[in-house]
Amino acid sequence: MKLWHLAPLALLLSQGSAFGKNYGMAGCGLGSLVVKSDDFVQILAATLNGTSGNQTFGISSGTSNCLPINKAAALEQQQHFVRENLENLRRDMVKGDGEYLKGYAEVLGCNAASYSSFKNVAKSEEAQIFKSPGAIAVLEATKITLKKNAELQNACSNLI
Repeated sequence: MKLWHLAPLALLLSQGSAFGKNYGMAGCGLGSLVVKSDDFVQILAATLNGTSGNQTFGISSGTSNCLPINKAAALEQQQHFVRENLENLRRDMVKGDGEYLKGYAEVLGCNAASYSSFKNVAKSEEAQIFKSPGAIAVLEATKITLKKNAELQNACSNLI
């Protein structure tokens, strides 16, 4: 088998985080629900996913620990936004307003009417949101914070 034959497989495996969360290297599917732990056991999860054909169905339907394609795309957009704008986003949170904070509200699906509440919560919770290092930790902490606020939980449609 030629090396270039493996390129599509490598690309697919590298994109696993875009299709869901809370699973190991084998990806989402029935295997991710049954097998939770170390890398060696992920071989069993991958085998279960592959032999039962449930991973494709899970991605299409948003079941079995998978995200549907539209949610996966939104999650990828959020991750990209935070990775590329982390320091500017923090600066805007400290200020309580700014173009990066507005953009963040948009990628999280927050409607324009809720932006005032969004920026107030972001400013008051900035230390908690940035408590753990890294863009993905900041994104997850933001979502947890917004889900605690009844208005923002309803106003932000992409708290995936």
